Amino acid sequence: MKNLGKVKAIIISSIIALVMVLGLLMTFVPMNLGSKDFESFAGALSKSTTISGGMSVEYTIKESGDEKELKSSISILTDIIRDYGFKDVTVYVKGEDKIRVDLNEPVLVSERSQVEEFLKSVAQGKLEFKNKDDVTATMTPAEGQELDPNLIVIDASKHIDKISKIHYSQASGIQIDFNKEGKNLYSAAVNQPLYMFVGGAEWPSSDNNEITANKDASATSMYLMFNSADVVDSYYYTLRAGMMSIGLDKDGVEIVYNENRTALIAQVSGIVLSAVVVIGLIILAAIKQKGFAIANIVSALIVLSLEMFLLQAMGWVVIGFSSLFALVAVSLVYYVLNAVIYSSIKAENAIGKSIATSVEDGFKKNLWVVVDTLVAMFIVGFALATTTTGELVGVGTILALSAVFMGVTTLLLNRVILNCIYSFVENATAFFGLTKGGQK
Repeated sequence: MKNLGKVKAIIISSIIALVMVLGLLMTFVPMNLGSKDFESFAGALSKSTTISGGMSVEYTIKESGDEKELKSSISILTDIIRDYGFKDVTVYVKGEDKIRVDLNEPVLVSERSQVEEFLKSVAQGKLEFKNKDDVTATMTPAEGQELDPNLIVIDASKHIDKISKIHYSQASGIQIDFNKEGKNLYSAAVNQPLYMFVGGAEWPSSDNNEITANKDASATSMYLMFNSADVVDSYYYTLRAGMMSIGLDKDGVEIVYNENRTALIAQVSGIVLSAVVVIGLIILAAIKQKGFAIANIVSALIVLSLEMFLLQAMGWVVIGFSSLFALVAVSLVYYVLNAVIYSSIKAENAIGKSIATSVEDGFKKNLWVVVDTLVAMFIVGFALATTTTGELVGVGTILALSAVFMGVTTLLLNRVILNCIYSFVENATAFFGLTKGGQK
């Protein structure tokens, strides 16, 4: 620790204070910025159904399959909804002919209509490509009718392996990869236009369902290119949903926004518990560590804002009740690490070292304690974030991010703040709860 001089200390302190205040405002205070409504970082977090009412969607099954096909269709539906942006998704069979989806509610009410449109679009029906523009053409003709020997029908649920988005410098589109049987059918249709059908009807319209003919008999994938990202999304989700083996009733989709009293109680309880623990640790630090605690508290508030910003920006993170416990656990680790450092500083000062030397030696002697603890925390967090699903991904992300930020604050930012305080305080010994010490 060293005296930076009052001018330098004022400049650095002002910058740190400004960052802290702006960070806290943007984290917790929604506001209007020009013509746009700014949702605070905390408000923009995607919350799980354990602390938010969420929403539910019920689809009616009008064309059922066997158990294997049903499980496959549920897996496809779950992946599509998660890919759209929902992080907390549970899909299950309800009764004999219903599929229910429970998911977290959109952050903004203004997004509801767009979300509802998407959730209804995935029930449009099965996807087929035919070399004949005839909705009634089928590979299983009715009794008494003959099979057209030239008819080619590519059934997405049977013949398509994967559908994905692709991007090039000037355009975006859809890539459709076929399995072995699908490749043979696509090759057999070489130099013939294909026609697209979804749910037994021309798609996207009766006069716009033709696909450009394939010119390469060895091609194993189909490409659909567009100039609009919105069109790509529309095709992508509808075609992926068309890979389901079962048929859903597109006119019977029911969407309900849930007011879950239990979830609300859990949310309030979790926030209150977290606040009590954090405030308690702040008070305890102020009592036990005196002026030293100021650096820890200021750093923690800056880190909180930065972490909230990153969490709401990460598309895979959903915050639930367990995430609040993770934040409490992180606060405890942070307090303990700084308490260990402060105890070491006091011990160094008690044997006659000066305040500046005591602080420097206290940090140095506990360097590897801090590093080892935070590395272990990062490993646990990274493992949870990359190998689990649902709320545990959020827990792991919080632990991993906090480990990195705590390393920076404990070993760097706290020391900068302590230097600034030391530059202002004339009676530093009493302020930091230390003795006069020597001059070593």
